[in-house]
Amino acid sequence: MKLKESLNYFKISYRKIVLIALTAFVLTLTLSYLALAFYLKDTYSAALISFTFSGTIILMITTYYPRKYMEEQFTYTLNSIPATSALIINYSISNSIFKSIKRVIDLRIPRISKDFELILNRIVKGEDPAAVLKSYANKQPSPVLKSGLMAFTATIEGEEVPIRYCLQSFNYFMKRLAKELEVKVTVYVTFLFFLPILTLTALSLFNLPWQYFWLIPLIQLILAELFYEAFSLAEGIFK
Repeated sequence: MKLKESLNYFKISYRKIVLIALTAFVLTLTLSYLALAFYLKDTYSAALISFTFSGTIILMITTYYPRKYMEEQFTYTLNSIPATSALIINYSISNSIFKSIKRVIDLRIPRISKDFELILNRIVKGEDPAAVLKSYANKQPSPVLKSGLMAFTATIEGEEVPIRYCLQSFNYFMKRLAKELEVKVTVYVTFLFFLPILTLTALSLFNLPWQYFWLIPLIQLILAELFYEAFSLAEGIFK
């Protein structure tokens, strides 16, 4: 999941997310530590639990928009083929942009049909159909739907675009998604293999009671997720 890409899509400032995350981390770490230190009478235990809790808060904040963006991308991608196929087929039969867009609306395709209602309203008000569709395509989280809409606008402008162009984009997206999942699984497996030894060693040094060792899986999850998010962000910036 690309943090930078998702923030751009939702028009959220990266600086704002960093500020919120740091503020939440400091507040939760401080308040939870003071409360736990008073209740447990053990500074080491209080520090470990409060750090784990604060890390969970950071994880929830930093992964909210990437997960939401991924849901958007997946939804639009799943429904892109029927939408673009309906556009191209209906236009080739009727030679009418209005009827083609109306057909997509009538199909009640999740998310896309409602978007096309807005597109149709803009066209009715006098905006150029190709320009409206290109503007909508460029804002798409799904590269598959974007390529399909670009193929349709090319058809409107008289170019011959084969339908396999959309299918190739779909295939590319699925391969990219599989690659991202493979990277994430590799990161998690690496952390799951090495972290238990390191965490057990650290906890043993602090002489913590065994009842606190349930925190080990949670710490592993937090560190693995944060490492993956940092890796994705760095990849998005430097590639």
